[in-house]
Amino acid sequence: MVLNYKEFINDFQDIKNYYEYLIDITSNDKYVGITNEWLIDNFYLLVEHKNNILLDKKNIKKNNTIINKLYPIINKIVIENNYNININILEKELKKYQKQNDYIFTYDELDYIRYTIIFIYTKKLNEICFSEYRKQKDEKNINKIITNKKNIKLSDLIDESYNYDNHNYYIYSLNEKIKNLDSSIFKDLNTFLEDKGLSLKDIISTEHKSQMQNNFYISTIFELYKNINAFNNFDLYKRVSLVEKKLNSDKYYPNLTYSSKDLYRNKLRQIIKKKKIKNVLEFIQDKLDNNDHIGNYLFPNKNLNNRKIIYVISVFLITIIINFILSKYYLNNGIISFIILFIPTFSLVVPIVNKILTKIVKTTYLPKLDYSKK
Repeated sequence: MVLNYKEFINDFQDIKNYYEYLIDITSNDKYVGITNEWLIDNFYLLVEHKNNILLDKKNIKKNNTIINKLYPIINKIVIENNYNININILEKELKKYQKQNDYIFTYDELDYIRYTIIFIYTKKLNEICFSEYRKQKDEKNINKIITNKKNIKLSDLIDESYNYDNHNYYIYSLNEKIKNLDSSIFKDLNTFLEDKGLSLKDIISTEHKSQMQNNFYISTIFELYKNINAFNNFDLYKRVSLVEKKLNSDKYYPNLTYSSKDLYRNKLRQIIKKKKIKNVLEFIQDKLDNNDHIGNYLFPNKNLNNRKIIYVISVFLITIIINFILSKYYLNNGIISFIILFIPTFSLVVPIVNKILTKIVKTTYLPKLDYSKK
């Protein structure tokens, strides 16, 4: 199965259409059941996630292969836990998967687990909405027949060719509606079902279980939508990532600020991708063994002496040129004016040159130790 941004948007639109349908029919004080009440009261949570996903649409589309790679793994975890997962369950299951399959989740994969979960849950919510929509239509059709016809027969309510597979609600609703009608219709219904090898009791029991299941699923789905922020990237790195665990064996890395750690991770991602490194843990261990600090490998000191010389010469040359023009063409005392103007002109040139350099030269963030917990 393909799981991507487009599928999510399609699922969202289907759910939105059903939500609007429910709002329309409940405006007439129609009771739509617990499952649908959950959707009406909590639809805003899905809208919030959809808006956040729209903001990150470009990255999601770019990394769709990662989401599709994660889908069978995360979907299996979700199904095995009956759609009732939290950060602790996810941590336990992801660690178990890594151990059983000798697999290492990359930082990129951990980044997109949150989106993968939202996509999976939204697809399940769409399935529930479709099921509930069929129920609403069945009930409407039965009510229409009962209201508009006199001397109703079972043949008016049931088509001989009707397919009952995975569609018990029609019979369940029909049974509820005909209780107040002629008792012969109720007997005819039982006879009809027996001829088809079906049991009204079993159908009612199955439908009750289905309703309970839908109530449970929709409550866990919206509970996850509400608490999904617990599945943030930094927590998953800390709890699940074997690469993060290896980096934490460095003597300085554990004490870096969050932003500094992210700088290290991003640099490491670039190196792994560029060099196509297969065994990441061995690679990191090798660099730890050969460097006092992993940062010495990731961010080696650069010889910037030539840049410094060029910068100083440039500033002085610009200052001299401006001074020469001002003193020669605008002021009378050439040499004296040149000397007097040198320091003010230099003071103006330095910030202007620095401002230009910040626009054309890529700035480098300096990693910092976190002293806030000391």
